[in-house]
Amino acid sequence: MQRLRLAVVTCCFVSACGSPADPVCADVMFLELRTAEGLSPVAVLAAEEHTWASWGASDAHKDWRTKGGADDEQSRLTPFGRPLAKGSGARQQLVYTNPIETAKVNCIELALRLGGSAHARLSWWNEKASTWGHTSVRLPGGDELQVARFFPATEPSWSGTVSNLTIEPDWIVPHAYEIERVSFLNVGFQPGSCVDESTADGGLVQIGDSARRSWPATEDGPLFSHCRIPGEASLHVWVSVSSRSHRTRGYRCEVAVRESGDSWAVVGSKAVASDATAANWTKIRADLSSYANEEVALRFRVVAADDLDDNANQRALVLWASPIVAPASRGSSRPSIILVTLDTARADYVGDERVSPYIASLGASSTVFESTWSNTNMTLPAHASLFTGTYLRDHGAVSNRSVLESSHETLTEILRENGYWTVAAVSVDHVQANTGLGQGFCEFLLPEARAYGDGAITVSKALDALAWLADEDIPFFLWVHLYDPHSPYGPPESFMHEFESMKGEAVPPREVAPPTIPSTVDRSQPDYAWLEGISNDDHVEYLYAAGVSYADSLVKVLLESLDGVHNLEDCFVIITADHGEGLGDNGVWYRHTGLTPGIVRIPLIIGRPGVGEGSQVLSPVSLVDIAPTVLSQLGMGVPTQMLGVDMFTHSRDRDASQEPIWFEGARLQRVGLRTDRHHFSVRAKYLDQDAASLIKSGDYELREVLGSGDAGEGKPIRDSRLAIEYVDRLRKWRAKPERRKVERPMSAAEEEMLRALGY
Repeated sequence: MQRLRLAVVTCCFVSACGSPADPVCADVMFLELRTAEGLSPVAVLAAEEHTWASWGASDAHKDWRTKGGADDEQSRLTPFGRPLAKGSGARQQLVYTNPIETAKVNCIELALRLGGSAHARLSWWNEKASTWGHTSVRLPGGDELQVARFFPATEPSWSGTVSNLTIEPDWIVPHAYEIERVSFLNVGFQPGSCVDESTADGGLVQIGDSARRSWPATEDGPLFSHCRIPGEASLHVWVSVSSRSHRTRGYRCEVAVRESGDSWAVVGSKAVASDATAANWTKIRADLSSYANEEVALRFRVVAADDLDDNANQRALVLWASPIVAPASRGSSRPSIILVTLDTARADYVGDERVSPYIASLGASSTVFESTWSNTNMTLPAHASLFTGTYLRDHGAVSNRSVLESSHETLTEILRENGYWTVAAVSVDHVQANTGLGQGFCEFLLPEARAYGDGAITVSKALDALAWLADEDIPFFLWVHLYDPHSPYGPPESFMHEFESMKGEAVPPREVAPPTIPSTVDRSQPDYAWLEGISNDDHVEYLYAAGVSYADSLVKVLLESLDGVHNLEDCFVIITADHGEGLGDNGVWYRHTGLTPGIVRIPLIIGRPGVGEGSQVLSPVSLVDIAPTVLSQLGMGVPTQMLGVDMFTHSRDRDASQEPIWFEGARLQRVGLRTDRHHFSVRAKYLDQDAASLIKSGDYELREVLGSGDAGEGKPIRDSRLAIEYVDRLRKWRAKPERRKVERPMSAAEEEMLRALGY
């Protein structure tokens, strides 16, 4: 798909729903900001990199010392080029003994050697605040010299003067590395995640718990844009002082307009505090109605506040985020889109009136796709397939530690290009913006630590993020991700009482004799301590159902709140899941390993504008079909790389000759397919071996679909001939070259969280 862009302003086109021909200009413009010379401010500031100090392996420097290792004279004189290790006992540390002025240093760079991947932790003491600060980075593996950077200035405690700067290994397993060089830098600007090279923005930069698409500026560097004002319109832009600035001054950010030959007229301004402990985004709204239909220049300038002058020699780094010009009138025919993805939600629980009554009620006015399948069994890869319309073999995000590369065009990017304000609110770290899923989002609400156990936090943040759109003629795309059905099962205690009343029965006992849960469940792992004493499968299924029911109640809060402002009858509403859950399938409990029907079958309900009657679709569909369906229904072009179809106009014929549903397990270790007759999966290694190896191992799963329209488990069968036939089909399907698989750097805390969640 060709992106519709001007040199400075992206003019967005979109057609009314259901009318793919004759697109009309939406008059919603996302501005691109440049310096007075027409340069990218990101590139200009990123080039301002200064080395304050640097020490290498050949240096003998009295300001560094090692702790926890061999305390000989040589290690004190030359701490670089020596192993820094963490073992079963105390870890070794490299300590800088002099104080550091944080105004001069906002980046610590390490050049080091290591054999495999590891983590490094940076900590420091802030005497004024009487607190330790810390941050960590994941180090890539490899024998060659590696370079890693810490950005401690993202932490509030990196302010004033700090001391006892300490570098040490930070991981739960023993590992070691050798530091060849340490450099203290001052970097003018470090871009955030998901940088859009076509607009030269600085990516999604986090301030507080919200990341926004930003352009950096300083007091001596105003930014500019220009556009034709579309009738009565307003400009919206968010500002904040970068957390890496840590200035103590206050600033005024102002927007000015100038017609040809006229002087600048300030149309909007806001005072912005620079206290990093209270960092937030501040919105500026400017009325541009007096410039209707005129070509104007726009200036975005930072001015120091007159009454706060204690650091006049320090230059602020201010972020201008997501500037947009939009018509002030109401009555747009463009439908907004609400996408809710429920983590680990089985199709036989979501939509069940006894478990999820609200979502079930939506079926009366929506299309329910009874045979919907995830293309994988892990969260990040599933969402990558949803947003790109491609399979794991194509997009390369094969685990929760992966990153979706920017070369993929996503549903979100296309919607933003067509005038949609795009917002994401997620509940866990492994689907946050830096996974690549942030591509195309104007605002990405980062998950709070408690949100994985209570999605009410995520829903509240999503509603707050959309509040400003109540009086604006701007269509939006909102993605909300809820983690509540995932293990450990069970909603907040207050809802548990409500669920017991709804079910009319109390929680079944944890234990039963004889046990109905196999002893293969590993209760010894610390992360699964909550399983201690459980032997009753009824207890487990009850708690899982309660978690699904709580998610259902959150969907109700979200949609009913939005309906009061935006009228859901005029919106696309999509409710689905990333994958299902084992609940005993093939002996799998508390997890979603494998590609059995219960793990890859998911719910899908789509409500469309102007369609008030419910319907059911029995033809099989999958996650890769969602993006093409949305784009087709909006009358937008579908990129050729998207492999799915419009589910409303291209329903699959359940004939054996038709394309099956394809599955790929996490890390591409298992593959499978579903036809009108069978559900089949096998270890991927057998695609490269002869048929005899497969038959001898018996390491495949084959189920017979019970009949037309059946989306259930199916009857397990053993049939060598069919197994060989399906392996051959899978081999041919996967014959195209795979994309490079990329893993993103993760902090030790993120790794620990993934392990705690069972990954």
